[in-house]
Amino acid sequence: MPKLEFKDIFNRDKGKTGLVLGLGPSLGRHLSQIKTFVDHDKEKYKLISCNNMDVMTDINFDYWMLAQPANHENPLHIPRMFNRINKKGSMFLYTDCLDLTPRDTVDSLLKVPYIGYDQRHWYGTDRCGYGHFEKDFDGKGKNKCCQGIIPGRLCIQEEFMKFCGMHEHYGAGDTVGVHMVALAVMLGLNPIYITGIDLDYRLGYVNNNAKIEDSMDYRISIGMDSINRNQPIVDRILKDLQLIKDSAENIGTKIYAMDFDLKINKVFEHKRLITST
Repeated sequence: MPKLEFKDIFNRDKGKTGLVLGLGPSLGRHLSQIKTFVDHDKEKYKLISCNNMDVMTDINFDYWMLAQPANHENPLHIPRMFNRINKKGSMFLYTDCLDLTPRDTVDSLLKVPYIGYDQRHWYGTDRCGYGHFEKDFDGKGKNKCCQGIIPGRLCIQEEFMKFCGMHEHYGAGDTVGVHMVALAVMLGLNPIYITGIDLDYRLGYVNNNAKIEDSMDYRISIGMDSINRNQPIVDRILKDLQLIKDSAENIGTKIYAMDFDLKINKVFEHKRLITST
């Protein structure tokens, strides 16, 4: 299937309602309602999800997004996962600067529309500073995890900034949820509702009993209790989400939280998902 670029999907779903679904336990509160609404009007809603959603739930989603490979020691993700990706049939977005599968191999394996994108790890400098990869620094201020970056290509943060007509981009994208919200805006979805982005891995996942033989999320592969968002990282994520919200409002896009008791409520107003019929 031909590889797409972000410009190919700008405003692709303009005017439709967007649902951004993380894998946090809060998603469980809304799964039944979401399925009912989507079944009632499939053309009205577009769903964006990530990582192991295909295993953890039976919900159908339109866009499947990964932000980093699950296995940092062997970042050849697509050859292990392509059967799952093709079976689901969703448009697939992954960081081809981190997953080092040769691009021609990806093109031959994937039978769904896909976008390979650059997720640069912005921390106020042009250096990749993602903590999980610090051991891979080459001593020249560059990180081996970013050796796949295509020179001159805009990263997702820059694509979003340009789309919204802003002059400041959001940061590192410490969670794929940040990129999913940005993607929803670029697709032209409006309004956008968020659930499942809980920002606390101590709470677990929407389905902690799912059998996952080969995870698309490195946190599961190393053990859910082995990592948790400390406050500086949460603050950084919330800052990124605030910038995304402000940028979206610049083009008239509204973003809401379906939940009222999560950390993202510091940024997004709580609003229930309701039908117009």
